[in-house]
Amino acid sequence: MPYASTELPYVRACDPEVAKVLVKTLEEAVAVAHKDNVAKKVALTLKALQEAVDNVRGAVMICYPMGLPEWDLVRQALEDREDLAGTSYAADDLPADVASLWFAGKQMLPEKKLSDYLGRSLLGRHEKTKAVVKLQKKGQGAPSREPAVDQETQKAMMAWYYKKQEEQKKLQEDEDDAYINCSWANPNSLKAHFAGVQAVRLPK
Repeated sequence: MPYASTELPYVRACDPEVAKVLVKTLEEAVAVAHKDNVAKKVALTLKALQEAVDNVRGAVMICYPMGLPEWDLVRQALEDREDLAGTSYAADDLPADVASLWFAGKQMLPEKKLSDYLGRSLLGRHEKTKAVVKLQKKGQGAPSREPAVDQETQKAMMAWYYKKQEEQKKLQEDEDDAYINCSWANPNSLKAHFAGVQAVRLPK
């Protein structure tokens, strides 16, 4: 959140109304690289990322026209000089020179084409082919594989399995001689039918 107050005299508190603009800009920047864009088939481009960073930089300048101090993490992030060592984001910073791409348990080499890994015939016949490619730091080996089914399919499978278990449990609880109470198993059902008493039941 933007500064609401500060004990440091040389950092001006951000105006609450202007802060709303900054928060909205940050939310829009997060949406640009959100994982939901994959399902929406929205491609992530370097241009879109750069525009999002520039929008955040502009919003920060509006909030703090006098600038932020050298030690401020927002300023360091916008100037691409923040130190993530020792934080939960340390593994997120992966420079291109130490990164590697992996697909289907195999490392993708820069000098090769995508067709070398997916197959020329596959790419030629299916325009909607989906390939899950992961980034990994060089020397760490292959990343963990994707689950065989997605989360929604897994939930549906678990619900079906639970339903079958309940049905099986109910069948096991039924007595083997439960059919005795059925009308078709009553030897006197024909007589009761003509006597008009076949629907009479004794209270339990």
